[in-house]
Amino acid sequence: MPSTVPSIIDGLEFTDVHVLVTGAATGLGRHIALEFGAADAVVSVLDITETLQNEQRSVVDEIKEDGGKAAFIQADLTDETQVRNGISKAIDQFGEVEVLVNNAGINRLGSVNEIQIEEWDRIFAINLRGAFLTARFCLPSLLKTNGTVINVASTAGLHGSPNYAAYGPSKSGLLNLTRQLAVDFSQNGVRVNAVAPGVIEAGMAIEELSDPDIRQRKREKTLLPRFGTPQDVANAVLFLASDAASFITGETVVVDGGWCA
Repeated sequence: MPSTVPSIIDGLEFTDVHVLVTGAATGLGRHIALEFGAADAVVSVLDITETLQNEQRSVVDEIKEDGGKAAFIQADLTDETQVRNGISKAIDQFGEVEVLVNNAGINRLGSVNEIQIEEWDRIFAINLRGAFLTARFCLPSLLKTNGTVINVASTAGLHGSPNYAAYGPSKSGLLNLTRQLAVDFSQNGVRVNAVAPGVIEAGMAIEELSDPDIRQRKREKTLLPRFGTPQDVANAVLFLASDAASFITGETVVVDGGWCA
């Protein structure tokens, strides 16, 4: 009997697919959005601000200048109304959401007795509650399109890490949310998976890695002879979003160079 499952060569096709990426103005989210743009997807960049750091062009401008379609959607993920309205705006502009990438996240270093309670609450509000809200408000679209969700978690959600008293538990929660969504909605055609990056030399990890002792410790725990790059993470995200991963749901792809081996 001929297989109806596309090969990986044919499965990585995103032409005119509406992809919504949270936290996509900078860091990992920016690279993920650019990769989808390069694959001819239509990209909604949802973030709290379009303000650039050291970038010459906004991610939306870069996608457009390279011939793609993209739009910036302003929303604070801690605000339910802003998230709902932002997703509605994205749908009004580009049609139903087919791929949701929950990438937005923040971190503040500190042990349980050091981190401020307000910081702990904000990390959970963005890293976990924000992903819950975007998934909730995108679900009507995803159910119509047999869409997919990819949550960008972390290996910090799989094990304890020094001074990650809020970040690690928030990412553990995101991994469990991934499984819950998969259990609840896979039979309705919505696939839900996560990627768990290890040490990625980009975004909010840059400041932490500037400490020579921390850098050395993390380098020793990474089995492969380098840290990860945004491209490593984007490759995993695009694979999980593609038809080539059509029989994968409720899973976590660890992208850590062997840290968790």
